[in-house]
Order: sequence, then C-alpha cells, then structure tokens
Amino acid sequence: MRRLFAFGDSLTAGYHHMGAAFAPWAPVLSKLLGDVTIDHVGLSGFTSAQMLNSMDDSAVEDVVPRVWPGYRQNLREHEYDVVLIMCGTNDLADKIRTRELIENIATLHEAAHAAGARSIAMTIPESKAAVHVDWLGQARLEANDAIRAWAGSRPAGQVSFVDTAALVPFSETSGRWEPDGLHMSRAGYEAFGRALAPLIAAFVMAAPPRTPAAPPAGPSPLSVDEMAAVEDAFKAVLPRRLATASDGDARRLEQGCASQR
Repeated sequence: MRRLFAFGDSLTAGYHHMGAAFAPWAPVLSKLLGDVTIDHVGLSGFTSAQMLNSMDDSAVEDVVPRVWPGYRQNLREHEYDVVLIMCGTNDLADKIRTRELIENIATLHEAAHAAGARSIAMTIPESKAAVHVDWLGQARLEANDAIRAWAGSRPAGQVSFVDTAALVPFSETSGRWEPDGLHMSRAGYEAFGRALAPLIAAFVMAAPPRTPAAPPAGPSPLSVDEMAAVEDAFKAVLPRRLATASDGDARRLEQGCASQR
C-alpha cells in the first residue's frame, strides 16, 4: 500500500466554521485513489518560513490552536511514497517576497526527496481577497507562476505540478467557500479532493510502493508427508552416526533420540 503525506496550512487542515470544525480533503483523496493511506498536517495561520522553522519539532501548535508533529518529524517516522505540499496563502497576506516563498517551498520539497519520497507542488488557491484586491491577486499569480517554473525545472518523475485554482475556483454563490472568503466549506474541501484525485493518480501509481506487503510471519508448517520424509532421513543417518561415535557420544545420541520419542 502506498502512503502519502499532505502538508500545508489551514486549507490542508480543512478549516471551516471559523475553526470550530475541520473537513480535510486528504481522506476524500485517499478513498478515490484506492489502496492509498494519506496522512495530513495543516498548520493553520503558518507561513512557509514558520513551517520550515518548526519542521524538526516534535509538537507544533498552530493558531487555532491545534498541535501537530513537525514536517520533518513526519518524514522520519514514516516511509512516504509521495508528499503533497500546498502553502503560501499566509505568505501573501504577510507580503513575503515571491523569491523567499519559492525558496521555502523548494526546501520543503527537498526534505521530502531526501527522505526518499517524490512530491507534488500545488499552487496557492484562490480567495475572495485575491480575486478582488489587485495587488494580492497579482502577488498570487506571480507566486504560482514561480511554483510552476520550479516544478518544471526538477528531474522528470520527481515532482508533479497541480494548479489548485482549477479545482475549486472562488465563488460567492457556489456553496464551496466560507463567508470569510478565504477558506473552503465542507462541500468545497470534498470537491477539492474529488477534483485532485484524477490529476495525480498516474503520478502516485507510477512507482511501486516503498513499503511492500508484509511477508508471512514465519515458515509454513510442514505437511504430514514432509514430516514423514524428514523422519525417514533422520533414521537413515542415525545408525551411521552411532557407528562412528565414541561410546559416550553414542549413549548421548541414544538418550537424545529417546527423549524426542
């Protein structure tokens, strides 16, 4: 079975109802891909720099607050086949430069590759502010173009790219977005997972799983015929052993045989 890891901010956590409830898209994705387990960590309110700074921590508290293991802690504890990374929404709000954001995202991907996983680079989703505020919308487009370019520069088969805006475009009337215009609704996160599955299925299945099916716990018991063959072979060898052994050795062999009967 393949094991995936979805990592990001509140949009990966499935934050809705002002943080009173969560509906992550990872379980929906797992069900649709089949024969796949997906762990997720969604650090609500975190920028890419905060994700990096806490990546080796055993417990990271986000702004909700919820506590998660650090990014690299997860990579160390599990053999992931594919890591999905979606972050940057909070970087835009903090006016982080595109170059810094891409460097941080690249570092997150490189940590996944160092742990033996392939990765999927996901763009920053739309939002009400990114649609209606010119500078924010432009910053998002610039960042997403840079994410696309970075993913395209990586070795074939190592990184896949997904444009999240095509999955659940922002709409005030679709029922897929919360009133805050930043987070998806439960229905939105479910639609996100459903739309994502066919886009990444081929990439996820392209390589054999890192953790193969477990072998049998031990050797199979011998059949009655096999046991009889072993016993016959032992009986054939025993007289020769007795003939060449010293008296003391012979007695010990005879005693040993008697104790086995």
